[in-house]
This record gives sequence, C-alpha cells and structure tokens, in this order.
Amino acid sequence: MRRRIIKQGKDSYTLTLPKEWISKYNLGPLREVEVRQIRGDLIIAAPLKSVPKIIEADVSSLGEGATRRYLKVLFKVGYTDIVIHFAVLHNS
Repeated sequence: MRRRIIKQGKDSYTLTLPKEWISKYNLGPLREVEVRQIRGDLIIAAPLKSVPKIIEADVSSLGEGATRRYLKVLFKVGYTDIVIHFAVLHNS
C-alpha cells in the first residue's frame, strides 16, 4: 500500500492511515500507535491490548483530601480499574 507524505508546518510530516485499519483496531483521534524503525523500514502498529490492572481500595478511614491523593497515586502507577469501598457516615 502506498501513501503520500504531507508537510505539516516547518519540521513535521503527516502520513494518513487507512480507515479500515483504524476501525479494525478501534483507533481514532488522539489515540496512539506504536512506531518503530527497523533498518530502513518504519513499522506502524496498533498498540498491544493491555491487560486491565484492577485494585480494590477501602477509603473509609481517609478524609476527602487523602482519598483524592490516594486515588491519583493508584492511577499514576497504572491501575486501570479501581473499585472504591467506603462507609457512609450519617450526621444526626
């Protein structure tokens, strides 16, 4: 398959990708692809499907600020799914 290279600004170039390939791998705007250079070839690949990293977090004993910081840390270290457990306090 042949594609044209499009000049984008001063120092960048764009290459269009076939719509069928984009649809097949559920890609779209702002999604990333893997680009590798092997000798004289440029390989463009759909990202590998990642295995979800799941954790359960009990935040019952944490205040609002600590809960926010804890959840941010879990997200930053790569958890994709976070199940949050908490106790609802009733004011009398």
